Amino acid sequence: MNSLNSLAKILIPIIAIPTVFGELDVASECNGCYMTGICICNGSSGILRTMYECMEVECLHNDIKIHKSYCKDNKGNCMEKDEKRIGVYNNRCVTFTCKFLMEIPRIDVHYNLVCMLEHVYAGWQKLNMDHLKQC
Repeated sequence: MNSLNSLAKILIPIIAIPTVFGELDVASECNGCYMTGICICNGSSGILRTMYECMEVECLHNDIKIHKSYCKDNKGNCMEKDEKRIGVYNNRCVTFTCKFLMEIPRIDVHYNLVCMLEHVYAGWQKLNMDHLKQC
């Protein structure tokens, strides 16, 4: 049992080191702002989409400024606070509502009893917002 513990103490740092250094290399090679694994060029602004939210950001002199946060629906569209949008989620007609809980944007999903063609059309819609220039 002791030999297994000592082997684990040796292997865990060896496995973890390349992962940490790999992340640092990407960030240090970025000639702009590095955020959530993305290198954003200096002087660029636009919408940054993360897994759960959208942010209107600007990169100036290697400093990132977040101007506004948005909710993100299941199609990747950004929604403003208190905005409502109909659509389809798991083959059911729903209404998405953007709410902010303690400054964190979140989507509320309410199932609708009546399903209309507008729900289906809205489910196909993909809205575009300004994308960031990545370096």
